[in-house]
Amino acid sequence: MEAKVKAWGGAGIFITRWLLSPLGPWINLASGTAGYPWHRFLFWDILGEITGAAVFISLGRFFSDRVMSLYGVLGDLTWAIAALLAAAVFGYLLLTHLRRARVSVSPAASGVAPGPDA
Repeated sequence: MEAKVKAWGGAGIFITRWLLSPLGPWINLASGTAGYPWHRFLFWDILGEITGAAVFISLGRFFSDRVMSLYGVLGDLTWAIAALLAAAVFGYLLLTHLRRARVSVSPAASGVAPGPDA
């Protein structure tokens, strides 16, 4: 986990401050557990918060007559992105598990005698 946090730490912290906000608390917990340096965390946290504020202020300025409907759409988009990301991760894990299971089960290991062609 520490290697993943260090590899994706800055990008993960930045994205979860404004685009994938529901994942923010989990990233905070993972970063703290993995010993992510607090000054780096603070840098990415502040940068993400400023970006999020700028995005929503800009959206409000340009689409002020529809800001509430935009907020709802962006909230739904956040959950859709999170769901797609989770599906991709779990799909990858399932494929790697199935590949390992297929490699570990061979005819000799399963007790099946080889056919006449073998």
